[in-house]
Amino acid sequence: MNLQHLVYFKALAKYQHMALTAERLDITQPTLSYAIRKLEDELGVPLFEKEGRNIKLSLYGSEFLKYVEQSLDALNEGKARLHDLSTGNSGTISLGVSPIISERLLSRMLAGFHEIHENNDISFQILRAATDQLLDQLEAEKMDVALVSLTDAAKVGRKWQDLQISPLVSQRLVAIMPANLALANEEKVSLEQLAHYNMITFSHQSSLRRRVERLWARKNIKPQSNIETDSIDITISLVAQGQGVALIPQGLYQRQPHEGQIKIVPVADDVQYRIYLLTKSPALLSRIAGKFSRFAEKFCLDHQKLFQ
Repeated sequence: MNLQHLVYFKALAKYQHMALTAERLDITQPTLSYAIRKLEDELGVPLFEKEGRNIKLSLYGSEFLKYVEQSLDALNEGKARLHDLSTGNSGTISLGVSPIISERLLSRMLAGFHEIHENNDISFQILRAATDQLLDQLEAEKMDVALVSLTDAAKVGRKWQDLQISPLVSQRLVAIMPANLALANEEKVSLEQLAHYNMITFSHQSSLRRRVERLWARKNIKPQSNIETDSIDITISLVAQGQGVALIPQGLYQRQPHEGQIKIVPVADDVQYRIYLLTKSPALLSRIAGKFSRFAEKFCLDHQKLFQ
């Protein structure tokens, strides 16, 4: 079915006069007559009937007009939507976030992006999951952008060659512990000292867990641990309750609501922990997702205090 013929049909249904419709469409009257005749032949029913010198929609034409209008409206809407997507003025961004990314960082980043694009129709679908799961989502093209921590970025780059991997920021690992521990009065603590206390750790799917385990292994240390979690908030709460100590990136700890209950102590070993921005191949990335990824890189560069 010819799309242009449907446009002609809709116009003729509006004006119900062949000469006037042809004039408004800027086509010849025989061209209009041919288009309507082709539609009627294809549908097998008359779409118009004569009424004096004019014409009017037949019963079939009235019914068909509903679907033509719906179809043309949908096509125009789709055309406008593609224009918005291609210009980056609207769209939905599928964003993956590893558990180690702080809510403070995420909320401020999204607020900053929406402030710049406040007049645009932009929404986010956010999945908080372990880094390995987010990598699988990106590979399956079910996710646009991910904020993650990577133990070995080079290895990830070799395995997922279509992914774009951009380092965002490095953070030092610090020890958080109950404020009443004697160790909390030290200016710095070593991994050997921390090994004497119960360590609250992240799950095996966490890249931070793997990073910390490598540190223990290098020093041939086997710390004790009987609590494992995927949540940074739960980790901090458990430390405040005196359940153990933990190693976390420095920027993740917020003093409220545990003021006075927890002490942050730098780790003597200068251990850096890096956050990365991962995106799909540029050819598969929507304009608006591309805008967000560039914004995220600049945001982290301009807001280093969020990581300190």
